[in-house]
Amino acid sequence: MSAVLENILTRRSCRSYGEKQLSEEQLELILKAGLWAPSGMNRQPWQFTVIQSPENLALLNRTVLGAAGGPARASFFYGAPTLVAVSAPVSISTAYADCALALGNMMLEAHEIGVDSCWINGVTGAWEKEEVQVLMQKLGVPEGHKVWGCAALGFADTPLKDVPRKKITVLRR
Repeated sequence: MSAVLENILTRRSCRSYGEKQLSEEQLELILKAGLWAPSGMNRQPWQFTVIQSPENLALLNRTVLGAAGGPARASFFYGAPTLVAVSAPVSISTAYADCALALGNMMLEAHEIGVDSCWINGVTGAWEKEEVQVLMQKLGVPEGHKVWGCAALGFADTPLKDVPRKKITVLRR
């Protein structure tokens, strides 16, 4: 089995993080992996907005959960110390796919270097609320961009579970 396939098969989503922060080197490697993702017509339209300040993470959590009507004490990003919001212009037809590929690369690199991750849709799901867009722009997301997904990054505070895959049907014609 190749190292790439082994990395894919062993990565798990983390839904409970400790307080330890990533190192700058770890963060740079993860962002580099996202930067090298494929994109439609090689436009590379994404921007990566890294949020690590506990105050900004708490404000974002309150804003997103308030927009979604969720409980005030929950964390939509599972308390991760780093959240990377991946955005791209809404005018680009491949923006969602481009950002998804970048996030996938980031999560695979995170796993490779011992950082836990989880795909987060909270910001995307609450995007239609003006207060979410205004806050994300204050945090650095350009006007005209939409956050298509986020990566929660950090270190699990409990062991990750091994979840079996569902059986799929492959049709060959």
